[in-house]
Amino acid sequence: MEKNSNKLISVDCGHLGEDIVITELTRNNYIATRLDDRAKLFDIIAMNKNGTRFCAIQVKTNQIGSNRVTLSQKNEDYCEEQTHCFYAFVKLKSDKNSEDEIYFVPFKEVAKSIAEEHKKYLKSTSKNGAEHKDTPIRTFILDENEHQKYNFSILNLDKYWIYFNIKPNLIYKYRFLCYNEIYIVGVKYGKFTRNKRQA
Repeated sequence: MEKNSNKLISVDCGHLGEDIVITELTRNNYIATRLDDRAKLFDIIAMNKNGTRFCAIQVKTNQIGSNRVTLSQKNEDYCEEQTHCFYAFVKLKSDKNSEDEIYFVPFKEVAKSIAEEHKKYLKSTSKNGAEHKDTPIRTFILDENEHQKYNFSILNLDKYWIYFNIKPNLIYKYRFLCYNEIYIVGVKYGKFTRNKRQA
């Protein structure tokens, strides 16, 4: 990609970012596909080859190489059920010989970060000493010391899950056998561990 003279328009830039994420996921032995416009919150669904783990990804692409990502107030919204939801921040490089970069960050981390950054913004003042007015714009700052490039492991697509049926009155007993909570979708299931059997 050339310098600013060949800068992509927004739509093309977004599609290119999605293509890069899908290509890298496929290259790393995952299944990934682009979602249609009905999935307004996500661009890509990815899963392991066995179909036992999946995640939803929203792609944000910039072509200026900045670590500051512009988001909006709605990106502060997060619910605890979105544990398998991630952003893929794609940094396109203007140098054709340089590799584009992808950073995967959980929804929860982004929501918390941009809310805190906005609070700091409102408490600070402009160069002329005026108070900052509230705005729907939010900024997420990629910390390259904290966020690793191509960190596919954070997507949790490789962890092994086993499925088991349990009776409703035993749900709390089995909760002790799981690392996290037990999700209920037709059957109850969770991440199984072979210790802590005394529940």
